Amino acid sequence: MLTQNKNNSYKEHVLYDDGDKKAPNSIKNSHGEVVLALCKVCGKGESELIYPCISNKEKEVAAQEIEKLMGTLKEMKNNDHRLVAKQVYDKVAYLMSLEIEKMRS
Repeated sequence: MLTQNKNNSYKEHVLYDDGDKKAPNSIKNSHGEVVLALCKVCGKGESELIYPCISNKEKEVAAQEIEKLMGTLKEMKNNDHRLVAKQVYDKVAYLMSLEIEKMRS
């Protein structure tokens, strides 16, 4: 399944299949065949595969950027700045959407 990533390009979920030695037993039947879809990259399975494939590394980077931006916003507030630049606001909104996706997985 193709999903759109943050660069507006498409990233495909990479699913375990029969013969994958690292496939968890929880997605295999009693004969060792993979019977449930599970992404190797993001860990989403079955019905969750409609959501974007975001690796744990991408989630960590997004969380770090959110922390930095929230610090900037707090500093702006402490310095009595009343307006937040649209660019900062848009970036925070985007990164929050990634964080929400992280909570779904």
